Parts: sequence; C-alpha cells; structure tokens
Amino acid sequence: MPAQTDKKNSHIYFFVGTDSFSREEKVRYWKNKFEEKYGKGGISVIDCDSSRSDEELCQAFKNSLSGSTLFSTQTLVIIKNIFVRKLPLTHQYFIDHSGSLPDTHFLVFSDEKHDGRLSLGKKILEMIKNRSAIREEFQQPVGTQLKKWIIDRAQSHGGSFDTTALPFFLNHFTQTQTADPADENDNPHANLWIIDNEIRKLTAHAKDRPITVDDVHACTSLPTLSHVFDLMDALLARNPHNALCCAHYVLGNDQNINTPSLLGMLAFLTTQIRSFLLLKNMIEDKKNESEIANLLGWNNKRVWVVGKKLDQFSSNQLRLMYGLVLDFEKKLKTGAGNPILELDLLLRRLVTC
Repeated sequence: MPAQTDKKNSHIYFFVGTDSFSREEKVRYWKNKFEEKYGKGGISVIDCDSSRSDEELCQAFKNSLSGSTLFSTQTLVIIKNIFVRKLPLTHQYFIDHSGSLPDTHFLVFSDEKHDGRLSLGKKILEMIKNRSAIREEFQQPVGTQLKKWIIDRAQSHGGSFDTTALPFFLNHFTQTQTADPADENDNPHANLWIIDNEIRKLTAHAKDRPITVDDVHACTSLPTLSHVFDLMDALLARNPHNALCCAHYVLGNDQNINTPSLLGMLAFLTTQIRSFLLLKNMIEDKKNESEIANLLGWNNKRVWVVGKKLDQFSSNQLRLMYGLVLDFEKKLKTGAGNPILELDLLLRRLVTC
C-alpha cells in the first residue's frame, strides 16, 4: 500500500495478489464490519468470473452504484475477478463513473492480477497515484513466510505445533501442493484453503496440547500429488473411467467420503481449471509464450506443455467445467445430495464438456 495514500479520502480499494485465501478473508472482514454498522441491505457482491455476460455484469454494476437502498444509507460494492476475462462494457462503465462515486459508496476490488495494460488497469493505477484509491498486496507466502503463516494460523485457532511437527507438516504440504509436476523449476505452491482446514482439524484433535507428528499422521487428509494430477489429466483426456479411478483413489476408496479431503480435491481442480481458462483466453488473444508466462507467473516450458493439453478445448468449454466444479462445491457445503453419487456425476459431466 502506498505510504502517501490518504485512507480518509479513499472509497475505492483494490486487493490484489496470488494469496486468494487472505484476500477473501479481507473481503469478509469488510463485509462483516459494514454489516455490523449498516446492515446487509447495502452490500452487493459481483463476481466477474462467472457465466454472466459482459452486458449482465455491467447492468449489475450499474444497479449497485445507482444509489442507497431503502434500508441502508451506505453502499458497499465488492467486485471480484474483474481482470479474468474481456469485459469492455463493465470496464468502461467503471472508468466513466469512478470520478463521480458518491461519498456513501465504497468499492472493493479483489483480483489475482492487476493488468496495467488495459484501460481499466491504467485507470486504477492513476487513481492509486492521485490517492483516490488504495492498493493492498496479498502475495502467496513461501518459505519462512509460509512457516510463519502456519504458526500464526494455528495460534488464531487456539493451537500450536511442537518443534518436530511443524517442519513435518510444512514439508508435507510443500511437497504435495507444488504447481505442476511437468515443471521441475516451479516453486512449491501451498493451498492455504486446505492448510487452514487441516490446522483446524489438528487443533481440535490436540485440544490443549501442542500438535505432534502423530497428530499430523492421524488427522491430515491430503490428496497425493501424483494422483490429483492424474485426475486432471484424465479429465483433459476425456477418460471417465480413469477420472473416476483417480478420484476414488485420492479419497481412499471409502464409501464414507471425508468431506475435507473432497473439498481439498475440489480446491485443486478449481485452481487448475481457472489457470487453464486464463491460459486459453490468452492463447486465443494471440499472446506469445513469454507474455503468458509473465502474466501467469509460470515459465515458458509450462505454458507450452499445458497449452498443448488444451488444444482440444475452447475457453467456453473450460468455463463450463469451472462452473460445474463450483456448483458441486456449493452443493457439498450445503449437505445436499449423496456426495459419492454427485462426485461421479460431476466427473462424467466434466469429461463431456
């Protein structure tokens, strides 16, 4: 965040970075604080990474900025993933109206990337420089930063790790959550959503004592690296039998599916398909490998390897796959339906996209 920014005069906030977990926590914090003070009536959430068209998103933006509601004098508009795809109408509407935002309105953007080459990206940079917007970075913790994040997260849940359990737990995650086995040069990429869930379980299991290596062995339920990538490869190859076998192997071939394990697998699929969608969009936009690698934070080899796997898919097909996984995740969290049956149906739908 720029030191010169005057928070009192800023009604537009831009949260950006690869750490989607911490960004989402910051967004939730804003929502909770706003709701405590003004109620739910003035809160709008617009996720641009959805099946809605540019016209529909632009109209939703207009409706959110049209004025205060009957039940709230203040308005909070949260816009997620506005740089994920081409949205010329939505982008231009913000550019045209950003300078006339009422004092009663607050805008919070949350995105993995800030594309400064686009008109909207340039406009946001200009607003940050003239102190009418605030940018806050949320980068994925690695190395000692990840270690500190895990310690702090355990403390926030009322727990702690003993001296042997912490490196064991950390090593387990950085080995099983790497970005892509085809790319030996990639840095390990930890999924903080899964890690936080595992820490919650471990803290509850250990109760008032430090978490031990035995606790980690007993409680953690992580997909193994090779099989989750085998699952993704089976989906891209449109092979339903292999996809089903890989998924059930990851989950232990157990009729009583462990929900955290399933959520962890879904988080992996969501992250992978979203990355593939971004890559496909850029390929269709005729960007070269170096440009794509720079925007995605990959190297050129990985861009080439994954791009080849996606030759038979369009961006619309990948978007449909992404939506199916998100819908299943929501259904799982609400407890609706049989998770085993719904998982099998999901995988069959994914291979026919």
